[in-house]
Amino acid sequence: MNVDRSPIEGMPDFAIEVVSESNLAQDMLTKVHQYLDAGAKAVWVFYPNLKVVQIHDRQGTLEIAAPSSLQDKTVFRSQSYTLPLTPIFDEDITK
Repeated sequence: MNVDRSPIEGMPDFAIEVVSESNLAQDMLTKVHQYLDAGAKAVWVFYPNLKVVQIHDRQGTLEIAAPSSLQDKTVFRSQSYTLPLTPIFDEDITK
């Protein structure tokens, strides 16, 4: 296996990033722009401490906060996708 070569050619249709306390805002924004400039249709950035998701695409940025649901048509070929955010950000996953 050649570790210097990516096993998959090209760019994914979308990327998901989860922000941790060690991430800098400017670094995350740089990553978002790199994904979009390389051809990704959208980048979803999850902020667990804020319970917020930002959807970045070529039209701009949309911010959604729990308890709302993330709804997107960009990534899945015009089919609507809904993701409830409350279970994603639920701190007590034992319930």
